[in-house]
Amino acid sequence: MKTATLSKPADPRVRQLLLESLEIELPKRRPSLAYFLSLMAVGLAMLLMPLLCLGLLSLLVYAIWWNWTYTKNLPAGQLAFYNYFIMVACAITLVFLVKPLIGRNGFRTRPVRLKREAEPFLYEYVEKVCLAVGAPPPTSIRVDCEANASAGYSHGFWGLWSNNMVLVIGLPLVAGMNVRQFTSILAHEFGHFSQEYGMRHSALIRGINHWLFTAAYARGSWDYKLANLPERSGLNIGLWIRGIQFCIWISRSFIAFISHLGHFISCHMSRQMEYDADRHAILLTGSNAYISTLKLLGPLSMATEMAKEDLSEFYRQERLADNIPLLANTNVPHIRPEWIEKWKQQEMERKTHWYDTHPNYHDRILFAVKADSAGSMQAREKVDELPAEILFDNFDKTCRASTLKLYEAVLGTNFRKSCIRDTGKLVRERDMNYEAGKALDRYFQVHIPIQRPLRLTEDVMNRPKSANATLGDLRQSRQEMLSHVDEYERLTKCLTAAESTWTQAAQAHLLNSVNLAFRPRDFGLTSNEREDVKTRLKQSSNSLQVIRTKMLPFEDAAEQRLSAALQLLNVPELIRQIGEGEILRKEIHDLIPTANLVGKLMTRIPDLVLSHRKLGVLVSRINKHSRPELFHSIEIQMRDIHNSLTSIHKEMGKHLYPTAYGEKAITFREYALPQVPEVENFFALFLVTQEACVSLMALQIRIFSKLAHAAERVETFVRLPQLPPRQTGDTPAQKQPEN
Repeated sequence: MKTATLSKPADPRVRQLLLESLEIELPKRRPSLAYFLSLMAVGLAMLLMPLLCLGLLSLLVYAIWWNWTYTKNLPAGQLAFYNYFIMVACAITLVFLVKPLIGRNGFRTRPVRLKREAEPFLYEYVEKVCLAVGAPPPTSIRVDCEANASAGYSHGFWGLWSNNMVLVIGLPLVAGMNVRQFTSILAHEFGHFSQEYGMRHSALIRGINHWLFTAAYARGSWDYKLANLPERSGLNIGLWIRGIQFCIWISRSFIAFISHLGHFISCHMSRQMEYDADRHAILLTGSNAYISTLKLLGPLSMATEMAKEDLSEFYRQERLADNIPLLANTNVPHIRPEWIEKWKQQEMERKTHWYDTHPNYHDRILFAVKADSAGSMQAREKVDELPAEILFDNFDKTCRASTLKLYEAVLGTNFRKSCIRDTGKLVRERDMNYEAGKALDRYFQVHIPIQRPLRLTEDVMNRPKSANATLGDLRQSRQEMLSHVDEYERLTKCLTAAESTWTQAAQAHLLNSVNLAFRPRDFGLTSNEREDVKTRLKQSSNSLQVIRTKMLPFEDAAEQRLSAALQLLNVPELIRQIGEGEILRKEIHDLIPTANLVGKLMTRIPDLVLSHRKLGVLVSRINKHSRPELFHSIEIQMRDIHNSLTSIHKEMGKHLYPTAYGEKAITFREYALPQVPEVENFFALFLVTQEACVSLMALQIRIFSKLAHAAERVETFVRLPQLPPRQTGDTPAQKQPEN
C-alpha cells in the first residue's frame, strides 16, 4: 500500500507506455441471462409502480369529488356529516402524501469538474480505457474527496434521455492506488457506461423509489402536530382525528409496499450490473489486480473516515487541512493490522441480502477467481505499478480545489479561508500526537478511565530538594504501579459495567418519578416496580463506590510516578544532558496548569453526562405522553445541564489552549465551549453538551499523552527501561473518545 507522493507529471515516455498497455481491446460478450431477466423485471416495475401510485392518488381525488358532489345535495344530518368527514379525511391524506414530494432536498456536495485543457492526459487515458472495454467515453470527469468512484448521467433526471456520461473519481483512491489498480476502478465504472439500457432503467427506478420512500416515510412538523392532537382534544374530536390518522397510515403503508417491491427488483438488477462491470475490470487488468483493488478499498475508506475525525479536531482549533486526499492517505500507515483483518473477516462473513445494491466482498472475490484472467493490459517496464497520480498533470492543485469545494458546501457561510493550513504541517503535528499517545499507552500499561483523571502533586513544577530521593520515589512508585496493573485492568471493566447499570437504573428511576411506563429489559432490569428500581439504583451506587476505592492504589502510584518523573525535569544537570531539555521543561511547565484545570473540569463530566442521558430518555417519550410532569422534569434536566455548562464555562475563564494556532491563541472556551445556549433551547443544549464532553475528553488524552511522553524520556535517561506496550486491544490514546 503506497503513500501519497504528490509526484510531478510523468515524462512523455512513461505516458506513452501507459497508453500502449491498453492497445488490446476486450472481446464483445453478451451479458448473462440473469442480467437480461433483471432488465425485463425492472422495465415492468417501471410501468407498474407509477401506475399503482397514481391509482391511489386518483382514488383519493375521486373520493373527494364524489363525496362533495353527493353531500352538497343532502340535508343536514348524521349521514351528511359522515360524508363530509370522509371527504376531509381523503383531502388531508392526499396532502400528507404529496407534501413530502415537493419539499427541498438537503445539501449535496458537487464534485469539481476537470477541464480537458487542465488534465489532457487524464482524459486521453480515460478514453483509451473506454475504447479497450468497449464503452462510450464520458463527456466530463469530476472529482471529490470520497474513497469511491461512480458513473452516471449528467443533469439528474433529464440527463437520462441524453448520452452525456459523467465519471466521478474519488481522489483518495488516486492517492492510494497504483496505475493498474486505479485502471481496474475505471474499467469497472466504464463497464457501467456500456450498460446503456440497464443504467437508464436502474437510475429511473431509483428515482421513482426515492419519491415513493419519501412519500411513505418522510415526516415533518405537520405529522407531529397531527400525532399530538388526539391527546389535546376531547374524546369525540380525538376519535375523528384517529380516523384521519388511520387513513394516512393505510395509504402510506400501500406506498411503502410498492416502494419495497421496487427496491427489491432494482437491487437485484443492480447486483447483476455490478457483476457485469466487474467482468470488464477483470478482463482488462486481471483477476489478481482486481482482487488487490477490492482489498485496498477497505483500508482507504478507513483512512478517509480517520481524516474526517482529524478535520473535526482541527476545526475545533480553527484550522482546516488544505488537502483532504493527502490527509486521508497519510492515515493509512496508522491503520492497525488487526483492524484490517477484522474488516476482511466481517466482509467475508457478510451475506448478500435482497436489499443490497452490491454483491458482498466474498462473492466478488470468488467471481474474480473463477474468471482466472491475466488481463489484456500489458504494461512494459512496470509502469502500471507507478502511483496513479501520475495520470494527472497537477494532482496537488486538483486535490486542493476539491477540498475547498467540500468546505464551501459543508460549512457554508461559516467557512473562512484564513483557517486553511498546510496539510503536511498538520500531519506532522498529528503524528507527534500519535507517538505521544503510544507513550501514554506504554507508560500506564492500562486504560485509565477518562472520568478519573490523575492529579499531579503540588511540587511537580519545583526543583526537588534531593534528586536522589525523588529518583527513589520514582523507582518505588513505578514498581508499585506495575504490581497493580492486572487488578486495575479488571477493575476498569467492572467500573464500565457498574456505571452502565447505575445510569440505566437512574434513567428508570426518573421515568418512575414522572409516572411513565417502560419495559424493564430496556434498562437492564427485571422489574419496573418503584421499590425494585430504587434497590437496583442503590446497589449499583454502592458497587461503584467499592470499585472506585479498590482502584485507588494503582492510581495513587501512577500519580506519584508521573509527578516524580516530571519533577526531575527541574534538575539542571538532567536538563543539560537530556536532548532539548530546556525546551521540554518549558513545554511541560506550560502543560501542567492546563492538566490540573482539565482534571478539575473532568470531575464535572459524569454528572453532566448523566443529566444529558436523562434528558434524552425523557424527550424520547414526548410523542407517546404529554403529561405536565414529563415536561416539568424535562425543564429540570435542561436547567441542570445549563447550570453545569455555565459553571464549566466560567471556570475555564480565559485560560489558553495548550498551543497557539494560527494568527492568535485560542482559549479553552473557544475550543470546547464557545458559548452556553439559552436554558430553553433544547437542541442546542443537547448538542453543545455532547460536543463539550468530547472536546474535554480529547484534550485530556492529548495533554496526558505529552506528559507521559516526557516522563518516559526522563525514565529512559535515568536508566529505567521503557515498558513494552501491552496487547490489550484498543487503548485510550488510539480510540476516539465517546460520550
